[in-house]
Amino acid sequence: MTKGIYRFVLVAGAGILLYCNEAGNPVSGTQFQDGSTASAFIKVQNVRNEVPLKGVLVTIEGNGSCTTNVNGVARFDDLRIGTHVISASLIGYEPVVSEVIIHADSSYSIPLALQTSMTLPMHRKGTFVRGKIYYQKENTLHPVSQMSVELELSPSAALYDEWEEVETVDFLQPVRSVKTLPDGSYFFDSIPEFTVGRLITQNHQVGGLLYGRVYSEIIYSQAAGDTINFPPIILSPEVNGHFIVLSDNSDFITDTTAFSITFSEPVDTSRYNPNGTYIYGASLPGRVLHSQKWNKTLTILSFKPFDGVWKQGEMYTVIVGSVYSISGKMLFNIRDLTFKAAFSGAETDVKNLRL
Repeated sequence: MTKGIYRFVLVAGAGILLYCNEAGNPVSGTQFQDGSTASAFIKVQNVRNEVPLKGVLVTIEGNGSCTTNVNGVARFDDLRIGTHVISASLIGYEPVVSEVIIHADSSYSIPLALQTSMTLPMHRKGTFVRGKIYYQKENTLHPVSQMSVELELSPSAALYDEWEEVETVDFLQPVRSVKTLPDGSYFFDSIPEFTVGRLITQNHQVGGLLYGRVYSEIIYSQAAGDTINFPPIILSPEVNGHFIVLSDNSDFITDTTAFSITFSEPVDTSRYNPNGTYIYGASLPGRVLHSQKWNKTLTILSFKPFDGVWKQGEMYTVIVGSVYSISGKMLFNIRDLTFKAAFSGAETDVKNLRL
């Protein structure tokens, strides 16, 4: 699923309105004067019924927070000209985040639903997704237990096609992860309405056989409270007997955590040359100096830069060298691995953009 930055233009406004200071308290507004700063008017609405939302916490990174009034409007003054990160959150709704470009000498609002200019919708949470996963062996289906299942979420593009001048947003937490139960079932709750999700099953090893990833598209219903019963997923062995990369943590890595690769079998580290594995940054010169560490079972290899911090938003590529299992097998699905690191901290940190 493509993750992108959606940019919205905020321009300076004029007039006297109720707005909030950095502490989030309402104070009297003053008339805007041309200069190096601007005012921003933020209007928040429900994506489903276009009703203004009162009490939404709107944050512009580095400029404090403000809650919307009865008309769903919040105002920020003295914003520097340039790019800002903006987020909005309200209990019962999916937090959203975006980048905002502030320009001077006009006025602009960011509604979180349909308006005459642009819209920035907030999605109510409450849709459920459930299903079961089986693996097939000798024409018999068996439930898959403790298998990692991910759900990647984004607002439904079909919804925006019905409106004019609508902008889309990123969800603050677009990736959800659960494990299947002993009966092979999985369950996701509190999924936002008007959402398209991609269900991903990770590589899995059962009974000496390996089962590859499965990608499935899900289109959610338009009502919070509905349950999506996804058809059973049946896995067939596709790399029988091969030594493979089972998974990596690229969807969850932050700027201070290690990038990790999990192999299907223990690795023969005596045949592994750490100097044969390289890491590059798309905008960085040369190789990224890093450390490598194996876990006790020799099935997980972790990487960290020498300075301890990945550059947030940088696209890194890991080129894995020759890897052999203890049983003598060469890595079957060797490939270049890529990831981008978010800022460390709470998952609801406004800086955790899923770029």
